[in-house]
Amino acid sequence: MRGVPADKSAAMMAPKQKVEKPMRIMGRLFGYILRRYKLHCLGVLLFIFGSTAATVAGNLFMKTLIDDYIVPYIGEGGASDFGPLLAALLKMGCVFLFGVLCTLLYNRIMVYVSQGTMRAIRDDLFRHMERLPIRYFDTHAHYYDDAFEPDRDALLAALPARGLALAVCPGCDLASSAASVALAERYDFLYAAVGFHPENLEGASLDQ
Repeated sequence: MRGVPADKSAAMMAPKQKVEKPMRIMGRLFGYILRRYKLHCLGVLLFIFGSTAATVAGNLFMKTLIDDYIVPYIGEGGASDFGPLLAALLKMGCVFLFGVLCTLLYNRIMVYVSQGTMRAIRDDLFRHMERLPIRYFDTHAHYYDDAFEPDRDALLAALPARGLALAVCPGCDLASSAASVALAERYDFLYAAVGFHPENLEGASLDQ
């Protein structure tokens, strides 16, 4: 018999995370549902009631079917007209068919409502995220390059207000690494990465 892995066993024994304010969460969830699907929820209740009523009626009618329609045909001298029995069976079939249709309909509606509610929650979440103050992290920016020479200081000074939180300025050789360090000392959001690109290793030494 194979044992339970240690990590899985620990996860099973760990205390379950307690949901804070579950009633508030349920209230918000039902708010999503009722705000968009009032008629659908009413239809679900009606179809559930219809399905339950059909099941109860079918079970109660079974006794009547046996006592009043089936027993008279048993034994010698029993009734030979099967018309009432067929009519009773047809009624019973209609009752169960009604119950099946009600069950099918309320399940289809519940699937539609649940998927629509999940889509609405997801859309609201994304809309909320779009309104959040987003900060960016530039992982690879050569601000020491000559292309930034005309307005480098103005550009770097304006970046934090444009949402840039951090930036890494990597050096490619000794000169660019030194320039990266110089910029990083001037701007708090800028970090220098010093080093050599492989194509810049010719003539380089660790003593530098």
